[in-house]
Parts: sequence; structure tokens; C-alpha cells
Amino acid sequence: MKPEDIPKITSLSQRTRQRHDPKHHGIEGPFWRGHYRENGKRVTVHIGRLLPTPLLALLKRAYRKPGAKQLTWPKPGEKP
Repeated sequence: MKPEDIPKITSLSQRTRQRHDPKHHGIEGPFWRGHYRENGKRVTVHIGRLLPTPLLALLKRAYRKPGAKQLTWPKPGEKP
């Protein structure tokens, strides 16, 4: 992830991955990814295992809509 991508990120997702190597089986992660829109397309950037400090504030604003499985973020100016 490039440092100039941090202000663009509008949502986050966390992912774990199952290893299929016979010698080292188990779960890898969790890894964070950031998402934002550019020219009408969703862009995903790999952040890593630890979130940078500016993105921790974004994570604190997340909430879950009734009946939803995933977190969502308020649009600018919207209250959750």
C-alpha cells in the first residue's frame, strides 16, 4: 500500500486464508485490505497485518446494519 492511498480508503475488510501446504497447514492472517472508488471502479489495496493509525479511526466508525453480516461505514455527513 502506498502512503498516498490512506486518505482515499473508505472501507476495510479483514481476511484469513487456509494454507494448503502439507508441511505448514493451518490458517494465515488475518490480513487487512482497504477499499475505495476511483473512476467508478472499486479499488482494493493490501494493507497488511497491522492497521496504520489513521485507519484505526475509520474502523471505529464502522457499524452493522440490521440483518447484515458485514460492517458498513457512514457516508460523509451521514450519522450511523
